[in-house]
Amino acid sequence: MAYITANQTRDIKQRLKNAFPGFKFSVVNRHHTSVDVVVLNGPIDFSDMPDAGDARPFDPTYFSVNQYHLYNYRKYEGLFRRMFEIINDGNFDKSDIMTDYFNVGWYAHLSVGVWDKPYVVRKSSTPRKPIAGKRRRSRVTA
Repeated sequence: MAYITANQTRDIKQRLKNAFPGFKFSVVNRHHTSVDVVVLNGPIDFSDMPDAGDARPFDPTYFSVNQYHLYNYRKYEGLFRRMFEIINDGNFDKSDIMTDYFNVGWYAHLSVGVWDKPYVVRKSSTPRKPIAGKRRRSRVTA
């Protein structure tokens, strides 16, 4: 039976923050059976991702990531694969689809943006370090 603890969910969020420092995530434990991860903002613009051929046009501010078809995301495949590796670390899948028997540690869902909170592209904010040896001169007025 699928089950994930609140501590495991917090651990997933912390590891995602450490692995992807330029991104902001929402990590939610749903009914202790699944973990929902949403990428809220980050330095990557997904607008150049190819359309998957769905009936609706591709919206780079809100889309779900299919963990079984990561090759569809082409140049972002490695990014999403690494995110799923972190989300599923410690998880197991002993399901047997031939008998319609599902046995997983927990279910994992990854999306970029949410319908009411679209993904926002922002420049990475790395703090500037002062240049050694240069000091700001103060102006003295008389």
